[in-house]
Amino acid sequence: MSNIYISCDAEEALTDYLVSCGHTVIKVETTNLVYGAVAAHPDIYMCKLGAEPEAPVYKGDKERLGFRYPQNIIYNAAICGKYFIHNLKYTDAGLLEAAGNYIEQKDGGRAENCSANANEAENRRESGSESNAEKGDAGAMIKVHTAQGYTKCNIAVVDGSHIITEDEGVFRAVSEKTDIKVLLISPKQVKLNGFAYGFIGGTSGRIGNEMIFSGDVTKHSDYAKIRSFIEECGLDIKYFDYPLTDIGSIIEEKI
Repeated sequence: MSNIYISCDAEEALTDYLVSCGHTVIKVETTNLVYGAVAAHPDIYMCKLGAEPEAPVYKGDKERLGFRYPQNIIYNAAICGKYFIHNLKYTDAGLLEAAGNYIEQKDGGRAENCSANANEAENRRESGSESNAEKGDAGAMIKVHTAQGYTKCNIAVVDGSHIITEDEGVFRAVSEKTDIKVLLISPKQVKLNGFAYGFIGGTSGRIGNEMIFSGDVTKHSDYAKIRSFIEECGLDIKYFDYPLTDIGSIIEEKI
């Protein structure tokens, strides 16, 4: 079973379902370190280092976050296969190192040691070096820069070669620079308290062999495409009878 990180604002139906599947739900509580709309969002404070369920979760140092953009997005990267996707001007150096270690060791068949390496990378984090993400050799990892700093919010990672996004800039960057298959969907159909709309990545997460959505994804105008895209990856879809809501991703950590 797994630890599942979700916002303390997540609906009870989602929480109950995860518990019924045998998972331990860990609710991310609101802090005053970032502004209110994202203050309880898991993907502001942590980053899953791969699409596969067994990929470790990198937990950032909350004190390194700033209250507003772009200081609040230093951990909000999306990782798909060997690709690290983010606005590399602001990526936290410790996260970048941990992701590189995981991808390199996974490719070498030694993924079982990566959780320890992620912790070591966090301990070795260089103060004030976010902008260094664009420099240096990432080994097996390939860095993909996008202007969208809320990268994970805007990307639903389905598996190691498939993502869904409504951000055209993300779509172009990933399509031009990688072999990832990208489904571009219509924007502005996700609820986010405090804003006019939220993002598809923030509504979702892969848990085992399911893509789980916080809310009723069937109401999305591109639902047929979304369903087909996910099912082509051999995964099922789970959703709930309330508005599709951005809660800062649903993040699985195998235990």
